[in-house]
Amino acid sequence: MATPSVKRAPNAVRAIREDKMLTKAELARAAGISALTLARIEAGSECRVDTMRKILFALGMEPTDKDRVFGTGAAPDDGEGAPLPLQGDTKPRRDLSRRWR
Repeated sequence: MATPSVKRAPNAVRAIREDKMLTKAELARAAGISALTLARIEAGSECRVDTMRKILFALGMEPTDKDRVFGTGAAPDDGEGAPLPLQGDTKPRRDLSRRWR
């Protein structure tokens, strides 16, 4: 059985990075994130707000530019009904609260 394709929100991180003539490694280093994380974000994966903020500042932008750089958070409509909002990380997490008691 084939797995359904994951809808990804478009963003302009790669285009802006390339306009500023930065490599992925340079932007990742300036933002304090891994190059793999940056590659995932450029491919359309969601990221945490603090990661968005780090990328914006590394690009010389302000938090008010968030929508211009990262889009509005909704994936484009593929003609199969209304676009689904991205829900972020839905992996189940272990409850670690008991470990520290």
